[in-house]
Amino acid sequence: MTHKKLNYQKTETDLYLAEIPLETRSYKPVSHKEIIEKTKENLDIYGYKLNSELYLANDKCTQVTGLYTISNMEDEDMQLQIAWMNSYDKSVTLKYAVGTRVFVCSNGSVYGDRGAFKRKHTGAVKQITKENIQMFLEESSFIFNQMIKDKEEWKQIQVTKRTCAELLGRMYAEEDIIKETQVSIIKREMEVPSFEYNADNSLWEFYNHCTHSLKNIHPNSYIQNHANLYNFFNEKI
Repeated sequence: MTHKKLNYQKTETDLYLAEIPLETRSYKPVSHKEIIEKTKENLDIYGYKLNSELYLANDKCTQVTGLYTISNMEDEDMQLQIAWMNSYDKSVTLKYAVGTRVFVCSNGSVYGDRGAFKRKHTGAVKQITKENIQMFLEESSFIFNQMIKDKEEWKQIQVTKRTCAELLGRMYAEEDIIKETQVSIIKREMEVPSFEYNADNSLWEFYNHCTHSLKNIHPNSYIQNHANLYNFFNEKI
């Protein structure tokens, strides 16, 4: 039996048409449109050139992740990526994060919990969102440079197939970062890589096998799962 590949990609118009929930005393919705417009406005203010934008959402666009790649913040392997997560069904808090997109495979990453903020839809959330967007864009170049340093270090770390298998087991059984579906994808990538990362048998190559396995995860898990993965490689190895 062939399983249909999940496709969460949506257009900006799809997000704008999604019904915004009513505001209550304890719940203050922030519209997807407001986040998109404020993000693009601040990208322009800080001189960041938008290279591409991608929106991942469930069918009703009540859970959305937005991804923006920046063309004038890049090295030979990857470019800066700004990510946000919003929901209209109270399933997740509003999140913003700084990460990267790898050129050769389009794999995304998020700079752990240190490169993200989250905020419940209560109180002065709209003003806080505006302030935090500005703060993260101001700090994003520092975070991007740190991710470049991490990447170069990981390229120099050689790992055996046994080491990768042990790390894979820890991510699955101990840390609950990945699920069965991701395990099988990573195992396949270890055997026959889909992309050439120019760092054979390195920690960087294995990390990209792992981010490749997260390409089709649900939009409400994108930022946290990638942050957890980055934390694992930075802190557990």
